[in-house]
Amino acid sequence: APALDAACGEIVVDTTEPASLFCVETISGEEVAGNGDVITISVIATEPVTVPTILCDGEVVTITSGVDGDMSFEGTYTITAATTEGDLVCTCSDYMDLAGNEGLDGAQSTNPSCITNVQLTPTPSITPSNSPTSSVTESPTSSI
Repeated sequence: APALDAACGEIVVDTTEPASLFCVETISGEEVAGNGDVITISVIATEPVTVPTILCDGEVVTITSGVDGDMSFEGTYTITAATTEGDLVCTCSDYMDLAGNEGLDGAQSTNPSCITNVQLTPTPSITPSNSPTSSVTESPTSSI
């Protein structure tokens, strides 16, 4: 949609789709995250946009900063036992610039310093055994 440039009295036509850039990091700065870790997702758009929908591993991310008209947004995601192991896959969609151009769906950054690898610690299991783990042997005592 055309926008009026008030300073010049000109009509500016914006047909460029906004794009988004991702950075996905653990709060502690570690590259590996495990169950219960909170991940910070930063999204920077190429121009002011509406609040995007951010998904990590298919789950909606809670937006913690950024409002319509901003260029940067942050959200948090908590790793759970159901989170897929490997590189955490996040996407950005459902946003548009102030002229109404829909944003390009974006996937997470391929910048290695921004990718978080998820490694879940297996839950230990206890397997009962019929064999004893230790034995006590009595020796006969002798007296002289």
